[in-house]
Amino acid sequence: MTFPLINKIYSFNNKETIVWGQDLFRKVYLRTLPKNGGSVFYTANWWKFMRKAKYIKDMPQLSKAY
Repeated sequence: MTFPLINKIYSFNNKETIVWGQDLFRKVYLRTLPKNGGSVFYTANWWKFMRKAKYIKDMPQLSKAY
């Protein structure tokens, strides 16, 4: 079981997804990693995400000098 944290990359439904928001215990707002020009935004049930998702890594951060 994985608690969905914002700006983390997870494997969910055979896709690498980024959590960009959540309604606690209701919905998780996800987007795919950008490939060939754009991302796909979608939602998932919070409980299903928590049970099926696997944490991969943190999102890359911009340099503080940027």
